[in-house]
Amino acid sequence: LWRSAIVRAVLAIMIATAVSGCGYRFRTDTPAISVRRVAVLPFVNDTFEVGIETPFTESLREIVLRSSVLRLTPHREAEAALRGRVLGFSAYPIAFPGSATGVRVGAYRASASIEVELTRADGHVLWRRGPLARDAEYLTGATAMATDANKNRAVRQIAWELMGDVRAAFLRGQ
Repeated sequence: LWRSAIVRAVLAIMIATAVSGCGYRFRTDTPAISVRRVAVLPFVNDTFEVGIETPFTESLREIVLRSSVLRLTPHREAEAALRGRVLGFSAYPIAFPGSATGVRVGAYRASASIEVELTRADGHVLWRRGPLARDAEYLTGATAMATDANKNRAVRQIAWELMGDVRAAFLRGQ
């Protein structure tokens, strides 16, 4: 008799565990939002840095293209649109190597902050993240063109890293 009581108790615990769930979950790359077809609209540039929005838009498009969950579509065919803003950008000197003629800047630190949101066609915001910020350092080149090329590489690096942060937050539903 006591054996059947133990069997019933074990069965009851197993059923309760199965019904309520055990609390363990497998991590997936599925966002909490059920949108699959998205358009990536050009970032808005709220800074004085001309063209700064382009690498952010390109990086977000690339993240969506590489996604196994989202599909990049034209805006008119999309369930929702990802749109962003470059909120701030700065580049300031961080190294001053001396020379015979005086002080010369040797490196800069570029910083950018953004926000991104996913909205339906009716304007309802499904998800928003920001402000997010990153920075990168770049060297002064031998010419102004070389310095600009280094700065552009740093901006692309910042954009790519920020879009990685956006992807991770979106997939976690945060």
